[in-house]
Amino acid sequence: MRAGISWWWVSAIGATALAVVAMFFDHMLDVEEPFPADWPAFAISVALILVLSAIVFGIVVRRTTASPDGTDLAGKRGLVCSILSVLALPGIWLGLTFVLAGGGITLGALGRHGRRRRLAVAAIVIGVIVLVLGIIGTDWGSDS
Repeated sequence: MRAGISWWWVSAIGATALAVVAMFFDHMLDVEEPFPADWPAFAISVALILVLSAIVFGIVVRRTTASPDGTDLAGKRGLVCSILSVLALPGIWLGLTFVLAGGGITLGALGRHGRRRRLAVAAIVIGVIVLVLGIIGTDWGSDS
């Protein structure tokens, strides 16, 4: 019996919120332009973030947690999400990297107790590195 919200939903909300906030700072706040600096880019990136979040967390993570062998599948699926987040780094300005890395970390955490423990740990490590790089690489409204 489940009481309250699942831990992976908290992860989904966190990754999605981080992506949206990062895109707000990246697209809407610019020291050289008046507010709002680039609202079409912000709107497009938020729409893409929400769609990808629905796919990663609403479909992939949810089906993995519901599967009887979910802990065994989670490591592999988490690593795929984390690798995709690395490949999405050049398009950091869309915010998709944050969602993919969050999905990789979440699935990796789920898979730590499965048969593919090494894949799960790799998914967590890669996802955390990508999140840190994404946070560093986002334009938080600085002069640089």
